[in-house]
Amino acid sequence: MNTEARSPLFRDPIHDGAADPTIIWNRIEGSWWIIYTNRRANVAGPGLGWFHGTDLGIAASRDGGRSWLYRGTLRGLGL
Repeated sequence: MNTEARSPLFRDPIHDGAADPTIIWNRIEGSWWIIYTNRRANVAGPGLGWFHGTDLGIAASRDGGRSWLYRGTLRGLGL
């Protein structure tokens, strides 16, 4: 049985640009969570707008990181 994770580990289904990942164990759900910055890799535009101003995305894995389920974005972080 192959236990290695695929590469890339996760592709954001909205912008296709998951970057700067942090992976944590969610002991309440019993799954791994990846929290990442969204990068608008699939959107053309001027300047640096493709990565400024996006929300932090969340995905979860119950199989040790071999597959990930997109869970949305973090809310309530604004001041």
